[in-house]
Amino acid sequence: MNQRGFGDGTEIDTAEGTLQPASVLDVGSRRILGFALSEHHDAELAYGSLAMTVAVRGGQIAGVIMHTDRGSEYTATLFRAACARLGITQSMARPGSAPGRHTPRAGRKPAPPGARRGTPTRTARSP
Repeated sequence: MNQRGFGDGTEIDTAEGTLQPASVLDVGSRRILGFALSEHHDAELAYGSLAMTVAVRGGQIAGVIMHTDRGSEYTATLFRAACARLGITQSMARPGSAPGRHTPRAGRKPAPPGARRGTPTRTARSP
């Protein structure tokens, strides 16, 4: 992980019930470094994805800023204590804002001045 990571979770409905995945995304490389799966969306799930991230990074995680929503799994004592022990600074989004919404997408160039977001821009083509 470079210096910033995003943690998030979701749910997937399956024929056998709901599956809860949680992941940690490295903002710099846009790679998923850690993930965990569970039947329950809780602090142990978030901790599991963080633990895998630490293992993938070989323990080199101190100084990282971990951005998440304000879900109970990220505000729980288990997760907060792990971040503190590992030297991770927690950053949490305002209520109602998704962590990834304000992150530039890989390969996407900024809009030219005056262009509205979501509006396609045209470039002049050479003959």
